[in-house]
Amino acid sequence: VLDRAFATLPQLAHEPMALKRRSYADMYRVLAYYAQEGGDSLFAVRCALNSLRYEPLCMAAWKQAIKGSLGTVGLYR
Repeated sequence: VLDRAFATLPQLAHEPMALKRRSYADMYRVLAYYAQEGGDSLFAVRCALNSLRYEPLCMAAWKQAIKGSLGTVGLYR
């Protein structure tokens, strides 16, 4: 969805890469949060790690990745 939005909407087509990176990072953080809440720790970890690809210094994404990792081994719910 974000790819299409940035490609087709004229007002977003020429936005700086920082906005695109932030948008993708936020999207993956939201997905990680809801996956963790739904009990899907493995998907939560994947989403948090994808978020870190776009914003590697984001502490919230690191926390989600750690929580999800602990959840995959049954140490966090």
